[in-house]
Amino acid sequence: MLGSPRQPAKFNWQDVFIFLVAAEAGSLRAAGRQLGLNPSTIGRRIARLERAIGERLFEAGAAGEALDRLSPAGQALLPVARAMEANARMIASGGFLKVAKP
Repeated sequence: MLGSPRQPAKFNWQDVFIFLVAAEAGSLRAAGRQLGLNPSTIGRRIARLERAIGERLFEAGAAGEALDRLSPAGQALLPVARAMEANARMIASGGFLKVAKP
């Protein structure tokens, strides 16, 4: 709203990162191995992100841990999540502070 104070995002960046890893890994188990987390934790974090944004991110898979298909919302979020990760890595490396000198 115009004139209202800025409000923080209602989601956790780490949940977006977990969604990204899970989407690219294709299963909760594979994402868990990459992140060192239990697959049920991965599932809970994705569910929390889905509640925060009000959208399902994955279509129901045949197997409980399979993440075969992204929902339309998941397809829309994936490139945004990739960009967020790239920006976070740039900030962490200090790359955004480098200024070219003449």
